[in-house]
Amino acid sequence: MGIIGKRVVTQAVALILLAAASAEAATIFDNGPHDGISGTSISDLLVAEDFTISVPTILTGVRFWSAQASAADYAGTIDWFIYADSSGSPGAVLFSASVAATNTATGFPAGSGLYLEFQNDFAVSVSLAPGTYWLGLHDGTVSDTTFRDFYWGTTAANVTSAGMYQELPDPLWIDSLLEHAFVLSDDQAAVPEPGTWVLVATGLGGLAAARRFRCRRC
Repeated sequence: MGIIGKRVVTQAVALILLAAASAEAATIFDNGPHDGISGTSISDLLVAEDFTISVPTILTGVRFWSAQASAADYAGTIDWFIYADSSGSPGAVLFSASVAATNTATGFPAGSGLYLEFQNDFAVSVSLAPGTYWLGLHDGTVSDTTFRDFYWGTTAANVTSAGMYQELPDPLWIDSLLEHAFVLSDDQAAVPEPGTWVLVATGLGGLAAARRFRCRRC
């Protein structure tokens, strides 16, 4: 292969690698955008929201929005839980862990302007069969029920069940009458953005051109 052919192949490979790197995680569940209106405390309460998936999934990412008086209201970790569904309420704990979530101020007001909106992201690795589950969240460890101005932000009412909460350490689940904003993602099912497909096509075209050029030199 000549210098020009090698250069085309190198560029094509680079484009394909760029396309793979720019592929975004697939959203497997979206409970709705944060409305900035209200929220439920997850510092002294354990709050859970239901979600349903229709295909086998490896859950890899969780994003939720919080209303906080300041960044200092974040305890530094989030205790998260995945519960089985038990007749419309959280049932047995299937998975749980404590994780240092990324807690980032968005610059938007929340709680009718009394608080600030923060976006919270953390990674998980959970295999789930199709079905209904509940995501539980608590600011810090569940053994710490110190009240802080850290609220799981709400979203508009939808077809899912309203969120539920526990007044720790009481295990009774209580209807919050609110929906809370969160998104679940699966990196394993990542699909490139439309622009990424163009890069892939260009890269493959470059490889084909390089092959034709090499054949002409044979």
